[in-house]
Amino acid sequence: MTVAWFIHATRLTASARLQGFLIHEALRGMGVRSRILLAPPVWTTRLPWRDDMLEQVADSVEADVAVFQKISDPRLGAVIRRLRERGVRTVYVQCDFHPDSRLPFLCDHVVVPSTELFRFYAERSAACTLIPDPIELQVSRDAIGWRRISHGASEKPLTLVWVGHRTNWEDLQQVQPVLAAAGGRRYRLVTVSDHPGATFRWRPGSVKRHVLGGDVGIVPTLGGPRKEMKSHNRVTLFMALGLPVVGGDIPAYREVIEHGRTGYLAATAEDWRRALEALADPSHRRQVALLAYDEIVPRFSLTAVAQQWKSMLDAVCKPGGAAAATGSLGRRGSDGWAPVALAAWLHYTLFAFKSRQRGPALRSALHAVTVAALRPRLWGYLARRLSWQLRRDRVRDS
Repeated sequence: MTVAWFIHATRLTASARLQGFLIHEALRGMGVRSRILLAPPVWTTRLPWRDDMLEQVADSVEADVAVFQKISDPRLGAVIRRLRERGVRTVYVQCDFHPDSRLPFLCDHVVVPSTELFRFYAERSAACTLIPDPIELQVSRDAIGWRRISHGASEKPLTLVWVGHRTNWEDLQQVQPVLAAAGGRRYRLVTVSDHPGATFRWRPGSVKRHVLGGDVGIVPTLGGPRKEMKSHNRVTLFMALGLPVVGGDIPAYREVIEHGRTGYLAATAEDWRRALEALADPSHRRQVALLAYDEIVPRFSLTAVAQQWKSMLDAVCKPGGAAAATGSLGRRGSDGWAPVALAAWLHYTLFAFKSRQRGPALRSALHAVTVAALRPRLWGYLARRLSWQLRRDRVRDS
């Protein structure tokens, strides 16, 4: 089985890592031939190709199954239809609630990380599999007991840690009344996010250190259909790093938190006050953290989740037999994809340059030059493409 990935963002985006890059790498470790064909180095919701290239894009994919991780450009529909005409199986990974998007329904299969999302697509007759987000970071069990006792013995305020994207910043309003009532004497809030008001800016290499400096992980959640569909990845992040968790009372969190035993659920300010008061006892924090760790690490380890992915991909490929593609990511597939890849990297280079993102622009340019250097005949294509792109931009700007 060969798998081709189209991922919607870089590793800096949690969903791209948890349902894209990490799974791709784990599958390769299990002997699956997996290759990432698209992963934009800049934040954009559009595919990098012109409309008249989309059929060429689909024809250049040499794999048994193509996985589209959260790609939202409606033009993706043309690629999906062409791939299915060729006999290539298609899987759409939907991590958020986008009820108006028809792209998941165009694919052979849909993968979702939460029960509520699974229910949404299953009720609409989509072939769907629930595969949870894997644990990305963890500590050893022995480290949890030692740290919880020593740190909890002090008289310092209880350090509450929140990790999240800026779009979830408003959720902190749920716990603010409790913090305000305490007046800063009992609790200290530490936030790790890309939001400008965060205590620490989120960085892949530092988030673990910031979490380990806290006493309790908090994941407040305001209501609404979008929040009800969320996965539990932030809750299990804290659990795997040895922190007891207080989370909002939504379906995904109820699946991993047994209230009062492996964590606490809180829907109101009074719920939050009671949960944090209970966790003020260091021995109770340690007990809750250990019970949660023992339950979630075996269930949501990367190895366990990757095995679910492999089983799903095997099942998707099995009903129709071998795909019409060659089933190889060898020389023919690579050569066919090269001009398509070059066009993508050139698009990202110009996009990043115009939006003044110097780092992504340089990295994209390096990728484009590397692709062209490996196949000399593409230099002419590179020159023509660049000339066409610049002329089009000048016309648009004028």
